[in-house]
Amino acid sequence: MTQNFLAFTKKSPKNYLTFILIIILFLGVYCRIANLDSKIYWIDEVATSLRVAGFTKQEVTQEIFNKGLIPISELQNYQKITNQKTFKHTIKAFIQSPEHTPLYFILARIWTSVFGSSISAIRSLSVLFSLLTLPLIYRLCQILFQPAKTGWIAVSLLSLSPLYVTYAQEARPYSLLVCIILLSQITLYQELRSHSWFNWFSYTISLILSIYTSLLSILVIIAQSLYVIVIDYSQKKSKMNEGRSHNSLLPSSSCPLPFLIIYQLTAVIIAFIAFSPWLIIMVQNWQLLQDNTTWMNVFLHPLVMIAIWFYSLATIFIETPIYLGWNWLIITRLIIDIHLFIIIFYSFYFFYKKTDKTIGLFILLQIFIPLLIMRGSDLIFGGQSSTAIRYMMPNYVLIHLTVAYLFSEKIQTFSKIFLPSIKPWIIILSLVLFIETFSCFSILDKSPQYQKTRNFHNPAIANIINHNPDSILLTEPLHVFDAISLSYILNSSIQFQLVSHLSHLSFFAADKTIYLLNPSEDFISQIQQSSRDITLEKIYQPELLTDGEIHLTLWKLS
Repeated sequence: MTQNFLAFTKKSPKNYLTFILIIILFLGVYCRIANLDSKIYWIDEVATSLRVAGFTKQEVTQEIFNKGLIPISELQNYQKITNQKTFKHTIKAFIQSPEHTPLYFILARIWTSVFGSSISAIRSLSVLFSLLTLPLIYRLCQILFQPAKTGWIAVSLLSLSPLYVTYAQEARPYSLLVCIILLSQITLYQELRSHSWFNWFSYTISLILSIYTSLLSILVIIAQSLYVIVIDYSQKKSKMNEGRSHNSLLPSSSCPLPFLIIYQLTAVIIAFIAFSPWLIIMVQNWQLLQDNTTWMNVFLHPLVMIAIWFYSLATIFIETPIYLGWNWLIITRLIIDIHLFIIIFYSFYFFYKKTDKTIGLFILLQIFIPLLIMRGSDLIFGGQSSTAIRYMMPNYVLIHLTVAYLFSEKIQTFSKIFLPSIKPWIIILSLVLFIETFSCFSILDKSPQYQKTRNFHNPAIANIINHNPDSILLTEPLHVFDAISLSYILNSSIQFQLVSHLSHLSFFAADKTIYLLNPSEDFISQIQQSSRDITLEKIYQPELLTDGEIHLTLWKLS
């Protein structure tokens, strides 16, 4: 049987490669749906469910505060769609978070109305969008490079990318954003390549959808507009109106060159006019927007920031836990990262040198312009928004494309991979796919720290509280979302209460174990200065990677 199989693969290597591709796609789908409801439902996802259900944070805080002591499981009632909260309430809840444009949340409201408000139901919407990115990146490769080889390699790399698998399981708009950005790139290319009203209209619609999905798409629009300007300028300068190659991005000769910028500018203007209703909401709630994004302005040491940038770049292909100090795992990860960086940066150089210059600029500008804007602003003005890996996803997805192009060109033809002298690039591609597969399976039952940030240590905190099933958990209103996040993994017998002053502790029974989640310095000071016989003990403090890392602690009151 083995001999027959080898004979089959030598005779029909493309059939064998098709089989491998099917396996890769199957693994990619499996990793996206495995343990969908058991991973940490962190505060950003809690906020998603809350707004989709039509509640605001202020409303929830007030209601819970007035109820006093309640079962911890009751917190999840604010995560579910009910008849009392209509679509109108959902829209009002969106307005309380003007920094998040509403398209994803509207779709999530419709989705959960049909499939329910469970964790697996709402996360499955992101899984769907993540799977849609695979045919979209294939289509982009197909229209850029014609042969299907680059497209299939890009699909394979993206299918098993631990970064995109991870965010496929999060009830947030990032997978949808990647989809729409890819759609805008496809429609822009087609609009420039063969100018038509349909392509221009499709591109304009994609811009509108992208802005209504995330404000981050504005950075991509800037890069796309800059690309059109560069192409227009370079072609005017060289006066190359004829003899263009078959893969040129320029429109046909029936379209005068000066109209390139006009078409792009018109599409952008229409997109922002369509976005103006939400822009007005942002302006009217500007202070609320500032309050909701204060973490972005927290200072982070530049060296720490740069280290996070490199770490985030490697997460496209590899995932390992982050530790302090040195051990064999960290050293192995560092060695692999260095080799991955070499592949990535060489792919940029190779891509620009080997492809048509217009194609090279088309992709590389959309990778680097948004990154330079975000990272440059953090270095110049302070802040740490560029350290959020999820914000880099629309740009990082194109790195898969450049790496796929590198491999496809180096491998040359698939038919040669079964020769005795296997090419080194076949081995490298196999190793990269193996690293991705291993990474995806290593996080099959848990979440990366960069994804869950402050709630990454929820399981450790919950294990302590669950040891005392009749205990009480207290927290201040500031951390009500953290309490809801914890409620999904706490025993239903645990009781909960919001407190804002020491006087709220007066009626608790002495025989109850009382825990305090992440108390503020002011609340700790109240207890320490109180004449009452109260002991406050910190019983859980996670090991921090940086001094400014946002985290949760657990304290015990006696």
